[in-house]
Amino acid sequence: LNNEGLFDSTATGTTSASWDTISLKEDQDHLFIYYGPTNAYIVPKRSIDRLEELRQYIQAHIKK
Repeated sequence: LNNEGLFDSTATGTTSASWDTISLKEDQDHLFIYYGPTNAYIVPKRSIDRLEELRQYIQAHIKK
């Protein structure tokens, strides 16, 4: 995540999405960072050290 959006690079390819295509959902245990209608990164909340800070960062960029 950066000021332009979401970027991910692996051995098999890259993913990029600007903030205007990203949405955030969550349930009790996971954050769902959607970068398309059916594509999302599913992040276990237990793996995030500063959950509220991450949530606020994403929400601030989505609302721009």
